[in-house]
Amino acid sequence: MDKKRVKKMRKAITATSQSVQASTNLDKEGLFLEVPLKPRFANRPGFSLLEIILSLSLCLFIFVSALEVLGNAKRIFSRLSEAQESALAAVAASEKILEDLEEAGCGLSLCLMTAGFEPLKAADQQLLIFSADNETILVEPAMAGQNILKIAIRPGLSPLLRKGRALYLYQEPQGELVYLAMVSGTQLTLTSVLKNDYKPQDTRVIFLQKVEIYLDRKQNILRRKVNDTSGQPLLEGAFLFETYYNPEENLARVRFLSRNGRQPEEYFFIVFPKNLFRGRS
Repeated sequence: MDKKRVKKMRKAITATSQSVQASTNLDKEGLFLEVPLKPRFANRPGFSLLEIILSLSLCLFIFVSALEVLGNAKRIFSRLSEAQESALAAVAASEKILEDLEEAGCGLSLCLMTAGFEPLKAADQQLLIFSADNETILVEPAMAGQNILKIAIRPGLSPLLRKGRALYLYQEPQGELVYLAMVSGTQLTLTSVLKNDYKPQDTRVIFLQKVEIYLDRKQNILRRKVNDTSGQPLLEGAFLFETYYNPEENLARVRFLSRNGRQPEEYFFIVFPKNLFRGRS
């Protein structure tokens, strides 16, 4: 029994030594054997010069095409953004004109309108809109042919005493529109002489706010001017501005054209100035 176990152990030791020798490439003397290694890409051919040039050309073509697509997309986006901004500016200008037209005649009564005063004038491609700011009285008579007025200074009137301010003098049944040239205390100097006589106890001196909307043809800009200030840009790129007002129907029509990108865009609206209707009713 012990001999059989010894034989099995010898066979196991011999098999183990042979596997170790095979795995470590050892010869019978215990030295390493040289195993020749084959190069991984020894039999694989490389790229030729023509193939390299074609590959680079294809890559360059794809790159240039991508740049062109991006450039076109950027130009289209810029054009759409410009058109959108122009449309928004035109809408904002329309809303501002609507607000001014609705303020026409605010604070003015029928008696002023029957005296020949027109709070809304639409002619020569411009709009003139008047509304009342404040009111006072004369302290001395004003005679026809003179250009001096002496008034009573009421609260809130001092900021309105500026050169170019529009005034309306009304003494039933007559009245006239005048403009300030100079202010010295309670004495007002007008830009023109008076056409009528005015008595202190019967005369109303009304300070007006004047809004003028007109087209600057040299710069193609629709401008808005308040009183004697400079005309501020209301809409750039405008090249047509038409206005019309019918007092009998009490309807104001406004039409203007502006460049929305490369194409002209038309804007048209009709307004019913409610203050003028109330003044006449």
